[in-house]
Amino acid sequence: SMEYDNGVWQCQVTASDFTQKDTLISDGAQLVVRVAPDAPLIRKAGGGRLEVGLTARAGEDLDLECVSEGGNPAPLLSWRLRGQALPLSEDQVDKRLPGGLWRSVLRLKIPVSREDNGAELECVVEHSAVEEPVSTSIQLEIFYPPRVEVNTSTPDPTTEGTTVTLTCTAESNPPARITWRKLDATAGADIVGRSSTLTLEPVVRTDAGTYQCSAENELGLSKPKSVPVHVRYAPVIVGLSASGVLKVHTGEEKVLRCHAEGSPPPSIQWLQQTQSGEVLVRGYEPELRIERASYAHQGSFVCAARNQIGEVQSDPVQVEVHGRPEIDRFKAKTEHVLNLGDDLTAVVEFCAKPRPRATWNLGAVGQAGRTVELIAGSTFERFHAGDLVETSDHCYSATLRVARLQLSDSREFQLRLENEYGRESISTRVVVIDTRLFTEEVFAAIIVGGVLTILLLTVVIIYVVRVGCCAGEVKQDIAGSDKTDLESCRSSTVSNHSHHTVIPPDALYGTVKKTGFFEPEFNNSKEKLRPDLIQSGANSPYSGRNYTVNPGLINPVESGQGGQGVYNPARNQPQAGTDNYSGSYRGRKKVPEYRNQGVDCQIENPSRSASSTDEMLYAYSAQYRPDL
Repeated sequence: SMEYDNGVWQCQVTASDFTQKDTLISDGAQLVVRVAPDAPLIRKAGGGRLEVGLTARAGEDLDLECVSEGGNPAPLLSWRLRGQALPLSEDQVDKRLPGGLWRSVLRLKIPVSREDNGAELECVVEHSAVEEPVSTSIQLEIFYPPRVEVNTSTPDPTTEGTTVTLTCTAESNPPARITWRKLDATAGADIVGRSSTLTLEPVVRTDAGTYQCSAENELGLSKPKSVPVHVRYAPVIVGLSASGVLKVHTGEEKVLRCHAEGSPPPSIQWLQQTQSGEVLVRGYEPELRIERASYAHQGSFVCAARNQIGEVQSDPVQVEVHGRPEIDRFKAKTEHVLNLGDDLTAVVEFCAKPRPRATWNLGAVGQAGRTVELIAGSTFERFHAGDLVETSDHCYSATLRVARLQLSDSREFQLRLENEYGRESISTRVVVIDTRLFTEEVFAAIIVGGVLTILLLTVVIIYVVRVGCCAGEVKQDIAGSDKTDLESCRSSTVSNHSHHTVIPPDALYGTVKKTGFFEPEFNNSKEKLRPDLIQSGANSPYSGRNYTVNPGLINPVESGQGGQGVYNPARNQPQAGTDNYSGSYRGRKKVPEYRNQGVDCQIENPSRSASSTDEMLYAYSAQYRPDL
């Protein structure tokens, strides 16, 4: 029985006598008499038994006890809610009662919410003396304030003339009272209904706005829920496929989608703000497809929606581009033409993420002719590779400086960029000009200028010769001579004669009748004879001589002589009694007949008579023809 048999049993052998210590005692053996426990009961901690159910408010903590008595050994207790075991907050407490039976208590502390309303809470007892667990359960009734949900019968936006039904569902215990309000920024909130549904029939544009539903019961007021009603409205961005930071790799394809609503439907525009602050338009469709991403796509992208009512922009999507270096070949200067001794500064801009390693290949440099490569920040003789300078996010500039350029520096310098995604390179050609030497173009220009100068001088000389004037001078012999030499305007050259011929004065007034003996020619000089050099009248040494001039005949007559010397063109001998022409001709020669040749050399002396001309002709005969 439980009373006599339940306990610890030992076997003992007593000593053979009192003097011997040979007593033996075995280890104890526990004998358990199994007794099934009574059905458990559920009660509030420190309170009485709960018969039917338990009420509580949402958010409160339940403090309950499950008690089981009369079992041996002590049973195993547990809690279940909706059939699911609950974690234990405290250990089970077992206490032996008089008579050897046990009393076991398991405490439960648990917060409850609106979701626990109507749930079943169980206390389960498990014991070796029973085949199936024994349990006791209670129903939970949880009181909580209202919570509302709103819906609309028509999609937003709403067209004028249709019917719009707004529904407000309140969840609460106990039931709540519903109130509809229309929010107005200026007038506040006006109550427009007190039932679960609000019908707008027909809807007009003045019904546009925000409608708010709230519910209230004994436990409090619900958090209001709102539903917008749009009749005509400005665009609203309701969906964007990306947000925050979007990471892409160079060459990768990316698609950005923007969903905007408005009445009327808005137009979509994708805008990109670059690292430099420049704003670019990237597309006009809700879907923006970047087929091959590059560092040019780095920046902030926004979706802009616009209609007749207004315009709205989405939150920016920051696009970060990773990949191999990309050189800005539009800005890169691939050729530098400099003078000997100048300094070279070559700058290349590029973008890369992560930051690349930059190397300048200088080619064969120095007397040894070894190929030299410079990394950023290094120097070799006259060559210096500057450190990479970050111009914007993940964009840099690399600089090569060469001091005091030499002719041997005319070559290509290559910049190589490399990171974990790949490499890129660009060559810069340098041309060094020696300004100390004439170039072929300068030499050709000098030759052409010299030829043009010679041609110009030739034209000037020809012009001066053509327009030159004749020069004449009449000289008078004053040192004991009674003759006056008259020289006419000099001609260029008498044709068919290699020597100079003195032109007789009468050539000024007559045309030479060309013969085989005497043919003087004249130029068109405008120079005139000086009248003061011509002797006439009383001062003429020949004033005492009379002579007669006939066409083709000159008859000089001495004063007081009656004879005449007559020139006969048909005969070559002079007649008796006449003076003879001697000069350079033999015998009697034909007197040349002079006629006007168009020369304007004139003797300007209006006071002289015809006899003065005769005297001038006679003076000429006396000087050059003494035989006359």
